[in-house]
Amino acid sequence: MSSPRSLQLLELLLSGHQLSVAELDDLIIHQVEEDLYVEYKHGNELQNSEANDTIRKYLSAFANSAGGILIIGVNAPQRIPIEITGCNGHSKGKLDDWAARCLTPIASHFAPLPRFQVISHSKGEILVCVVQRSLGLVPITESGGIVYYFRLHDQTLKAPDYFMADVLLGRRQQPIFEIEEFKALNFHRILDNDIGSMDLSFEIRFRVENASVVWADDSKWGVICWTQNTDKSFGLESGRPGQHLLSYLEVKDESFVHPKPRWLVHYRGPAPISKPFDVGNQLVSFVVPLRVQNNWFSYTWKAALYFIARNSLPIWYQIEFAIGTNTVQLVDEQKQLISPHDTFCIRRITMERPVVAWEENKT
Repeated sequence: MSSPRSLQLLELLLSGHQLSVAELDDLIIHQVEEDLYVEYKHGNELQNSEANDTIRKYLSAFANSAGGILIIGVNAPQRIPIEITGCNGHSKGKLDDWAARCLTPIASHFAPLPRFQVISHSKGEILVCVVQRSLGLVPITESGGIVYYFRLHDQTLKAPDYFMADVLLGRRQQPIFEIEEFKALNFHRILDNDIGSMDLSFEIRFRVENASVVWADDSKWGVICWTQNTDKSFGLESGRPGQHLLSYLEVKDESFVHPKPRWLVHYRGPAPISKPFDVGNQLVSFVVPLRVQNNWFSYTWKAALYFIARNSLPIWYQIEFAIGTNTVQLVDEQKQLISPHDTFCIRRITMERPVVAWEENKT
């Protein structure tokens, strides 16, 4: 069975797509009704004193379930959207900033944080809130107590206490992948005399442990990055990342490196970790630009590393490597850069999204 239109839209928005006016109108034309993944609210919702609670309630429910989209500014009686109302007559200021502030008390529970968009429609502004299924449960406070909301079909329901007792005792347990050692080494220059360019190839090696008592069945790992070489790296599979993984990332397409082409690549392979406290070693190679003609590049190469096991969510790490004119010394001296280093580091990502980019240094 094909995915419902709402799920396709969710996957698209989670990958960073900006919803257009035409796409918004298309929801009305095709009567994309409320379901597990989408909820509509009339624009008058923002004039209520409980508007802040609405944002927290629905986004936490989507995050506690399968992810979802909250669209404010659409009238949908009987679950079916029939008209754009816009969000008029409110005093919230910038709607995306206001929505983000609504989540401040519970922001630390989202992994990753929701995305917010404001669409300028002829009938007024439309607020679009998009959230991924969260790594852990997202609670909210009501009447001085902690409660949890979930999405069931087209309904957002408060979980009863007995259900939460079962969930908190056994649900969402997953392996924890921790990197014990991480280093870059085996630096080599690659010359292309036809265009007068020099690239840098290097390897990244890391040692990872399943630092939990939960088995990591069918564990895998992968790296998503910009590169100038799409060849397989040490037997790893390579290809373009799918929308599910892109939903966790901030991909920046800065094409300041000319005339060298570049590709967004997903290297992936099995992780030899299964039992609690298992340790394994991994190796992957990359190629990044240094100069074209006499133009030396100064930028920070950023990549996203993840680990995942069956029935669990990915655990993410951010890789950063500062590239500049002094980088060639790594080739000449064959140094090893062990993270954390002034020019090379890796860190665990929790709330924010990993960044995949060649970020040009402006200094």
